[in-house]
Amino acid sequence: MPRSPRVACVGHALKESLTAQACLQALVAGVREAGCAPVAQLCVSDGGDGFLEAALATFSSAEVLTANVHAPHRELITAKFALVQPERQALIESAEAVGMRRVPPPARRILDLGTGGLGELIVHAWNAGAKDFLVGLGGSATCDGGLGMLGVLNDIFVGGKSLEEVGWLVARDLASPPSIKFDTLREALRDAGMRISVAVDVDSPLLGPRGAARRFAPQKGASPSEVEWLEHHMGLWAEHVASALGVDVHNRPGAGAAGGLGFAFLAVGARLGSGATLFLDLPAYLNAIEEADVILTAEGRFDVTSFGGKAPWQVAQAARRRGKQVAIFCALADDEAVKKAHQKGVAIVQFGAGFSFEESRAQAFELLSRAVEKFLAKHR
Repeated sequence: MPRSPRVACVGHALKESLTAQACLQALVAGVREAGCAPVAQLCVSDGGDGFLEAALATFSSAEVLTANVHAPHRELITAKFALVQPERQALIESAEAVGMRRVPPPARRILDLGTGGLGELIVHAWNAGAKDFLVGLGGSATCDGGLGMLGVLNDIFVGGKSLEEVGWLVARDLASPPSIKFDTLREALRDAGMRISVAVDVDSPLLGPRGAARRFAPQKGASPSEVEWLEHHMGLWAEHVASALGVDVHNRPGAGAAGGLGFAFLAVGARLGSGATLFLDLPAYLNAIEEADVILTAEGRFDVTSFGGKAPWQVAQAARRRGKQVAIFCALADDEAVKKAHQKGVAIVQFGAGFSFEESRAQAFELLSRAVEKFLAKHR
């Protein structure tokens, strides 16, 4: 009698639906309903939603703190960050401040949204004693090229203002951005003892068909005319920054992450890297893949953007390199993306087809666990 497959479950946040931990629990429930026992239970993030949750499971000495910051539509919210001692390292998830979940649908007017709240969160972490910053980028509701965040950092570290005095900038302000002396801002951040590393969820440049506006802004509710407005004005913004820096960074991988926040971090001298790689290079993840026969993970929507650095696809690639069976469960999927994944030996399993967005979100746990059970029953 053949033994049950050894299954590794890798939870990943499903935007506006399940946290990474809840996703993991749903995967595990489905595995057990299928009569299997998971050999590993982990969470992963590519920098977007769930980054802080996954990081906290990795950095056991981290203390969770909260701060009041402004959401993209300028509503005051409470956001979390973590401080790892004694390293004085801050773990910051950009989606805590500027994520889609922070903006109610009626307020999702992309030209009127800004990233100043992320700048505020960074300042709060610095005030709490942080020197090294690990910032996860992804899942943003914004597309302002990081203008709002840079405005806050410039007001604080160059202008000497308090958080109560900082200005508020949104994507619309790309038409007439304020003067920021980037060499002065970089120097001020260094003088403050700040070292910033950024984990990005995509490898896209700032501009072009794979960039922040044309590839990702439509997913955030931007109309075709707004997409073209953003593409044009972020191009002008990139030229302005290149002139100020003496070097052009808009084409670097990850510059287009989180509506151009990757570009803004590059402009102030931060280091960018793949968020998923950060986790998958850790021994716990490498060992889980080695021990398992089947690796299961999940994503809210699987489409062409999934191949550009998103964590579920990175998990799948790591599994396939070791000859393991792998499946990505998703609420919805694009047919062409599914075909491409299958060609690379990765199963894509939809669990939300035929349901409305509201129904799929409300029943995500049950739908996901049931899909896992059926998948394993079919492939035993």
